[in-house]
Amino acid sequence: MTNPYQSPQENSKAVVVWYKRWMVITAIACLVLAGVCLLATVVSMHYAFHVISNAAGSPKPEDLASAIAHSLTYSYFAVPFALSGLVLLVLGIRSKG
Repeated sequence: MTNPYQSPQENSKAVVVWYKRWMVITAIACLVLAGVCLLATVVSMHYAFHVISNAAGSPKPEDLASAIAHSLTYSYFAVPFALSGLVLLVLGIRSKG
């Protein structure tokens, strides 16, 4: 016999909580990947300026430009990860459950 005082939404809470938890876990994974990409950008910039500082004579602007362009490639990957991670985190936290 079912309880007439029990709300019908209590049975569906597990599905909503699992959906919310999945979104939050995915958001955290995306934000971690974005952080790793930004860390790779910083390390690549450090390497680029280290190569330029160790050059004999005056460094060529082309070398510096190519090293910076290579290091910014990681930032291009970090932006979509960060945006999708933030959206999923907000949706996961704000969803009712």
